[in-house]
Amino acid sequence: MVAKRLAALIAAVALIIGAVALRRSFDGRSSASPVAPGTSDPAQTAAPQALRIVCISELAAACDAARAEGAATTIESFADTLARIEAGDIPPIWVTFERINGLAVNPATNQSYFAPTTIALASSQLLLVAPIERATAFGDLCGGANNWTCIGKNAGKSWADIGGVGAWGRLIPGHADPTRSAVGLLMLGSAAASYYGAVDMNQAQINGDLEFGLWFNRLESSIPKNVFGMSSPLDAMLTRKLVSVVGTTHADLAQRASAQLPSLTTTFTGQTAAAVAATVPDAALPDEIIKAMTDALIDATWDPVNPENLALPSSGVLRTLRDNWSNLL
Repeated sequence: MVAKRLAALIAAVALIIGAVALRRSFDGRSSASPVAPGTSDPAQTAAPQALRIVCISELAAACDAARAEGAATTIESFADTLARIEAGDIPPIWVTFERINGLAVNPATNQSYFAPTTIALASSQLLLVAPIERATAFGDLCGGANNWTCIGKNAGKSWADIGGVGAWGRLIPGHADPTRSAVGLLMLGSAAASYYGAVDMNQAQINGDLEFGLWFNRLESSIPKNVFGMSSPLDAMLTRKLVSVVGTTHADLAQRASAQLPSLTTTFTGQTAAAVAATVPDAALPDEIIKAMTDALIDATWDPVNPENLALPSSGVLRTLRDNWSNLL
């Protein structure tokens, strides 16, 4: 009997000790960071930071599509993005044009901030656009070649002196501001390629060629300065009648002047603006976002990427042309 009571007492003491230990374990858990029911450690389940993409203004449709897929997006001029990069804020993904991405170079290493390969999204041909009657007169003057070379030689001249109608005024070209518009900068590259008949010129050649400098100065100085403040040089020709011929993309033409195409002549310059996604070396761009951006650009009158005719002068030449253009102002 005594043995049974002793055994019961020992069992009761064991239960009390176990209960105290269990209570202490609960108290220890309550002092740690609370964990919501049904979840694991918050440090392991925090929502991932949104993918950050910056798009140049001409490719805004791509960023709109990426935003719908959950990305954090910014739309701005290529110049603003370059200023951002220079200040140390390098976007993981920059949707821009081939060659424009090459302007983002680390001055300490002379290496691009972005990976050497880009993701092709869409493209659009670079065009010269003019009213049919002016393009016809211009073609007669230049032996059928409606190109930047002939435009530069005759920029600023009276149409009456070059085979046109005096009432047209002077032959005035136009393109977007190359310090703010990526298309405008590509147009400088296209003009230089037209002058040299090739795209492999270098910066020293551009700066050391007096004849090219005179031609370039005549071409660019003839453009009215208020053209550069417009959203598209097409506005300067179609609504303001300020210019005779403009350089722009096929996408811009389709978006702004589709109803007026029967009254216009378009000439392919030989170069194409290729929309690409440039990524820093450790960034990944999901396939679904690539597809969404590509589809959005196609819907916005851009074309699928065609590897032909994508050649443009190097990023270094574009930088030199931009700087030389700025010195003309």
